[in-house]
Amino acid sequence: MALPSDYDYPDNDTVRVATWNLEHFVDEYDNPYIDADRENQPDAAMEGRVRRATRALQRLDADLVVLQEAEGEAFLQTLAEEHLDDLGYRFATSVENPSWYMNVVLLSRFPLGVVRDYADVVTPIVGQRAENGEPAAQSLTNHRLWLADVRVAPRRP
Repeated sequence: MALPSDYDYPDNDTVRVATWNLEHFVDEYDNPYIDADRENQPDAAMEGRVRRATRALQRLDADLVVLQEAEGEAFLQTLAEEHLDDLGYRFATSVENPSWYMNVVLLSRFPLGVVRDYADVVTPIVGQRAENGEPAAQSLTNHRLWLADVRVAPRRP
């Protein structure tokens, strides 16, 4: 994994994690990779919501922030660079759905590794059959279920 040349792992042995559902947290710009009408339609109070979210994130001072119902990684990275630069969120990731605009974004002070998406997980429903006679199955997951590796310390030889 390539790290910025000026990155140093922290010396402390704890990691603070925060998670927050921002509820329809979008900017006014059209993301060409997301095909959803509401993706570029923030409500009239969005500017104030950005200010309040920024203040709250500064107070939380978390090492990792998992934000739900955010438009996407680019919007949150821009917010972090413009309003949270002193918090050191240099790493971000997301698994964005091309047909929906409410995504989960991870902002991190630590380097991020592999991200795994579980959008296609389908499980059988034991003892039930679908209308066509095939074994019934369900998909209880979507693009919002994913796993990211976070490097909180350098690899040791």
